[in-house]
Amino acid sequence: MTTLVFDPQVEGHHLECLHNLYLGALRKPNHKFIFAVPSEFEKLRAQYEWPKAEHITFDLIDGLSALRLGPIYASAWRLSKVVRRLVEIHKVDSVFLIMLLQVMPFLPFFLPRGVKAGGILYNIFLYETRFGQRIYEMLMCLIMSAHRGIERVFVMNDQSAVDTFNRKFCTKTFAYITDPMQYIDIDKTECIRSELNAKPTDKIFLHFGAMDRRKGTLEILDAIGVAAADELRNRIFVFAGRIDSGMKADFYEKLNSVVNKAHIVVFDKFCDTQFLFNLCRSCDYILMPYTQSYRSSGAIGYASLFGKPVLGPSSGLIGRLIEENNLGITIETIDGEHIARGINELCNMHISDDKLRKYADTHTVEEFNSVVFSSYK
Repeated sequence: MTTLVFDPQVEGHHLECLHNLYLGALRKPNHKFIFAVPSEFEKLRAQYEWPKAEHITFDLIDGLSALRLGPIYASAWRLSKVVRRLVEIHKVDSVFLIMLLQVMPFLPFFLPRGVKAGGILYNIFLYETRFGQRIYEMLMCLIMSAHRGIERVFVMNDQSAVDTFNRKFCTKTFAYITDPMQYIDIDKTECIRSELNAKPTDKIFLHFGAMDRRKGTLEILDAIGVAAADELRNRIFVFAGRIDSGMKADFYEKLNSVVNKAHIVVFDKFCDTQFLFNLCRSCDYILMPYTQSYRSSGAIGYASLFGKPVLGPSSGLIGRLIEENNLGITIETIDGEHIARGINELCNMHISDDKLRKYADTHTVEEFNSVVFSSYK
């Protein structure tokens, strides 16, 4: 049996997920796996170890990342054609897509007879507040449930959504899969508080990952702007991640308006995994006031693993995960005033390390791969 693992992106969470799947594939030597990814993978692969195995190969494709840009239907059409071509070239029996929605609705109709597809569903339309997007994603789920070419859809981190989908669409296609946190030897990470010029009494608030208008990044700067001077005296705000070009001017304009009011550190660049681990170890709290909360977030896993309370939205799947797993506090409205009040509340609360780390202990790579590879003997 030969399986094609396909992803047109390799940054951030995508690279982490590819590595998780690679570890799972290593344990299935009786099957062949082809990982088809953008050629940019070559520049990023050093972030993880990829033990060589005869039954696993990579197909690095130039220009693949660009095909996912543009209108969603045009992108899905282009990517589906690429997957079909790869299926024919490598003569595969099944296809696994890290983001299945990216190739819907076309891929099931493009695959040769007998080739099955499956993958991960991150976006959960039950939490989507935009009417048009909600209808689109609901229709895609309907197609996934009805087409024989789709064998299994793994819904990320939400068992209740799995139950709802299977009941709503009269199917057993949807299955729960955990959003895994890889094992990290914290002793091999570094505390870099001194590099951030943090005193022992300072509290560090970390906001990390690729930053755009959905992440609440600008609203955090607004929160600094409305906070009282005495509240900011022993607080350091760290922004770590590449700032979206469409938001960069607004970000630096707001930053310049508050830079003299608080201690702010900005790493406007791609931050590798080890650096993020070091920041998570060094910080006291993690800020994730996302305005779109209809999918799981890897930031929750990082926070749990390092025992750091979070501030996030009360809505959507993210809000549920924070509240049900005692990971911090949630706010109803994502704006400067609510974030500022939430930060004050965060500073006055205490959550035991056992409670904070329980989420990471139960969301492991082993659990993730046991589900994905359950049908591989």
